Amino acid sequence: MAAPHRHLIGPTLVSIVATAFAVVCADVQGSGWQPYEPIERAQSRYHIKSFLEDIGLSGRFVFFVDFDHDGHTWIASSEGLHVYDGYTWKSFYQKDGLPSDFVRCLRIAQDGTVWIGTNRGIATLDENGRIVIPEDVELAGPNVRRIVQDDDGTLWFCSDTWLTPDVPSGLASYRDGQSTVYRKSDGLPGDYVSDYFRDSKGRQFALCRDGLAQKEGDHWIRPLEREGLEGSDGYFWSIAESPEYGVLTTTNDAFFALHGGKWSRKDYSRPEFAYAKLTTLSSGELITLSNGYDADKRFYAWNGSDFDRLTETVSIPGSATYIAEAPDGSVWCAGYDLLLRWARADSEWVEYPGILLPQLVDSVGRTWFIAEGVVLRMGRDGLWESYACDVNRLVAGRDADVVGLSAHTMYEFGSHDVIIHGPEQTGVQLIQGQVIDALGRMWLYGLDVDKRNVFSILDGVAWTIHAPLEIQGGNLRKAMSDRSNGVYFLVSDRAFEITRLVYIVGDEIRSVVLPESVVGYEPGMHIDYAGGLWLYGHFGLFRRDDGAWQRVEGIPGERIATAVNGIDETWIAYDGTAGGRTGVGRWRDGAWSFVDLDKRPYLPGPNPDASSLFATRDALYRRDEETGHGLARITWPFRRAVLAEVRDPSGGAWFGLGDEVVRYRPDGVPPQTFIVEADREVR
Repeated sequence: MAAPHRHLIGPTLVSIVATAFAVVCADVQGSGWQPYEPIERAQSRYHIKSFLEDIGLSGRFVFFVDFDHDGHTWIASSEGLHVYDGYTWKSFYQKDGLPSDFVRCLRIAQDGTVWIGTNRGIATLDENGRIVIPEDVELAGPNVRRIVQDDDGTLWFCSDTWLTPDVPSGLASYRDGQSTVYRKSDGLPGDYVSDYFRDSKGRQFALCRDGLAQKEGDHWIRPLEREGLEGSDGYFWSIAESPEYGVLTTTNDAFFALHGGKWSRKDYSRPEFAYAKLTTLSSGELITLSNGYDADKRFYAWNGSDFDRLTETVSIPGSATYIAEAPDGSVWCAGYDLLLRWARADSEWVEYPGILLPQLVDSVGRTWFIAEGVVLRMGRDGLWESYACDVNRLVAGRDADVVGLSAHTMYEFGSHDVIIHGPEQTGVQLIQGQVIDALGRMWLYGLDVDKRNVFSILDGVAWTIHAPLEIQGGNLRKAMSDRSNGVYFLVSDRAFEITRLVYIVGDEIRSVVLPESVVGYEPGMHIDYAGGLWLYGHFGLFRRDDGAWQRVEGIPGERIATAVNGIDETWIAYDGTAGGRTGVGRWRDGAWSFVDLDKRPYLPGPNPDASSLFATRDALYRRDEETGHGLARITWPFRRAVLAEVRDPSGGAWFGLGDEVVRYRPDGVPPQTFIVEADREVR
């Protein structure tokens, strides 16, 4: 190492400058990149779970679930129409153009149009989110319980008089601008029609409160009554077809099966099968869910004469009124106080024990982790590699490199080689932190061999070591780079109370006067999306712009816990530790909006991208980048604090718990989410 020499960089900046070149090696501690096979543990106990409380529909009716061509989940409920796009919910109400908030059904048509049935008529929703009331469709009644589309494109609208006894009802079909209405006078058992079904042989059925009807020509007949079967005038609840066992339909008391051209009746073997709801899976299985509001829930499959149990029991209240299979093979059940999903396939939550924390995603899409004595990375192809070295954190480096830091050494990980920067190169004996300036240069800061505060800048392959007088006599607590190639340092005294803010840019160094209420605290420091400097903590929030500090007023909570940038916005988490309320705030275009939460939020770190989450003890909150109206809440099944979160290129996320990481792989359906609306705005 070249002998250090002293010189004066500026009138007050005394530095020790040394130039040294890093050691390039393709091997560290005797090993290079090696194939790695992590231990995976899928969370099967979460395969059946309820979404009801988390989307804010507890105690309400969820009538229907359908899925569009992109795999998005649509829900019809007694409080509006809701769609989940992969991370956030969007809702539609009467104020948006629907005939009513009481949405009883929906149907995604073959052309992608969303048909919506309410207790006051129908509406359509096009791909641009525009709601239209069709004027050329004649309904049998306004209270539309079910909408079904045949393979030939014909739409069927089933209307009843539930909660609306004085309105007309019946069955209507619509195709190519022409409508046909059917009622009791056309052979239906009654005008109260709950569903329509067309089987694989083209036979058409209408389910009514007073029996089952089958279409013959332009008229309807009652096939069970013709065969003299008891109970043929009952309330028919559901119907489905098994490729192996034929058509099955249910009433309050019995199953009726159509197999080999002949109908038969079978009484329920279990009380929980009463008025069972049915669906046929893509596998050909015809399934149901055990019924009864307080009963434990389990799924069963039809074997031709009875139902065989398919799943373990889960304790979820609510009464099912509809069952459907999603494009991903999962099964959804909707009903009163009920919305549950049976995953059936791989769990969206997978644990990886022994991997400590996710760190970042590099420029080529590899996800990086740290474990005990090893660095791990997973490529976009799902293959893992390990590298033996002991680092405590990883950060994005220059170009495609990833930088690992230990207490004494910095590692630059390339695709194939590793560059090691030890104290003899950097001049930093004890690394306390790092920051990358606007030019892409790495700054390490900490203590040198003489226990002086130093920072060392890597420009190309050479380190320049600095020990200015202005950062001596305390501890370097935090550093933050700005857009002007400068770096701010917070310096504390020996009692860890902040006493100085120092700014270094080029050969210039200057002290920045702190707001009076900040002195004596250790504040958080942040550069917002617009380039302004923030200090925050128990004292609130200050923003420095054009050389002056301004206190931000109107934040509901006195203590500011953290800040993070999104796309053209900055978010904070606040709490009531020093007074006020708990929640998160969003600053954009000079305006604040706030969302109160029931538990103290924090930002899991490291958080290298703008998609990171806020978290509480039992939930995760993803920021809503598109609309900016709120947060998407993801129920966190592990009930443990999240220490780090990284979003991978597939749209999934990795969560670090300290002794393991958990991967969430989205499947196009909601991971128990809802939108929390912003409750106030301050300018």
